[in-house]
Amino acid sequence: MPSLYSETRLSVLVGNARASVTNKEDERNQFEIDLDRIIFSAPIRRLGDKTQVFPQEIDDSVRNRLTHSHEVSNLCRSLVLQIYRKNIENPFGENIDQETIIPIITAVGLAHDVGNPPFGHMGEVAIGTWIKKNIEGHSDYKANWNKMDLAMQKDLLKWEGNAQAFRLLSKLQLAKGKFGLDLTAATMAALMKYTGPSNETVNGQHPAKKKFGFFQADAEVASKVLCEATVKQGQRHPLAYLMEACDDVAYSVIDIEDGIQKKLVSLNDIIEMLRQKDDDDKTDPISVSVANKIKEKIEAMRTDNRSLPEIEEIARQYFRTFAIGELVVAATKSYIDHKEKLIDGSFGSDLISSSAASEFCKKLKKFAYKNIYKARSVVALEVNGANILHCLMGYYWKAIDSHFTQAKEDVSFFDDYVYEYISRNYRAIAEQSIANSKREHKLYYKLLLLTDMISGMTEDFAERTLKHFKSLDPELK
Repeated sequence: MPSLYSETRLSVLVGNARASVTNKEDERNQFEIDLDRIIFSAPIRRLGDKTQVFPQEIDDSVRNRLTHSHEVSNLCRSLVLQIYRKNIENPFGENIDQETIIPIITAVGLAHDVGNPPFGHMGEVAIGTWIKKNIEGHSDYKANWNKMDLAMQKDLLKWEGNAQAFRLLSKLQLAKGKFGLDLTAATMAALMKYTGPSNETVNGQHPAKKKFGFFQADAEVASKVLCEATVKQGQRHPLAYLMEACDDVAYSVIDIEDGIQKKLVSLNDIIEMLRQKDDDDKTDPISVSVANKIKEKIEAMRTDNRSLPEIEEIARQYFRTFAIGELVVAATKSYIDHKEKLIDGSFGSDLISSSAASEFCKKLKKFAYKNIYKARSVVALEVNGANILHCLMGYYWKAIDSHFTQAKEDVSFFDDYVYEYISRNYRAIAEQSIANSKREHKLYYKLLLLTDMISGMTEDFAERTLKHFKSLDPELK
């Protein structure tokens, strides 16, 4: 029966299979099974070699995508517990208990970035820019490109890691037949921060429309998931708001903490920023409170004759603790204040922006953007990562295109070798999709195979693969 917390799995929902019979001695509920499947999946492990902010980072204390995802997952669990402890009636609708909510929110917090490519945000941009230059603007493909649906074109030009996460968990990661990890509709719907297609994105309206949540290749599955979870397209599951808030909390605070560790900014820089007045000559009370608490802790440690490195290390942790504490408390109150609209998916903002900590979070994000994300050393590494991906896309695309457009005997040994380097299940899914698609859509599915492979790579594997291909490339001999 359709419900926000539907236990129906993709194999039943999409494939019309019979519900599987679980081990009678297995006491886990369906959402705990979802969480376990996600935790033990290969895409989660690969996040350990994908960038959060600092590409190819050798300092183990600086976050990568995996450590970031674990922290978001923990924040999700903490935020849900905070809401439950306020003792309001049916905080998540349908009289649902913690044993249902906790594993779902923990799972989506862990999996929210699983579709992101290597080399951080620049990796997403690199995929779209390569396609724009080498496919949309290339004379060999322009005619077929123009025959594609607009949504298919935008899927590729504005390639989106959130849509790839949905695709990966529902199809590509072949743990349970052809339905990915065969998760429940509730978990899949809660994962979707964005619930519309690429040709219907509208920034500034409902946050679920800011970006797109699925590729056209997965539109039917997404539609069935949202319908089963009683979520309207263009709106959201209530737990998606919570996951988004925890992601905001994590990167707005923790990216700055990593910036301190990398010596791009100092604690004094942060304290000064938090105390600054806005354009209306006003200070933000939460920002000032956090700045004062950090300053007090620093002064107290100085009287204890601690060394400067020790003071900085401890104070950096105090900054994280105080900042996250303020944001989680504010997000909790924001959720309770807007509970009804959040449950029905119509709430037209995000939790942090509609909270008392809105200005505080904006200050943190603005500071991080200017002083960390745009730091010359960070941008240089991102550009290097984009160059690696562009070179790899060139190799893989030549192999993919020749495989589907040339006779087997006409494909070069090198291109055939590169094609075989693509994940076997990715190839099988693409070959089936291309065989069953209209002529004008074959280019789309070939390009999806390319982006599936590129986005799934870790950074070390991408570098090693590019070096390997260059060593075998007959044109470089």
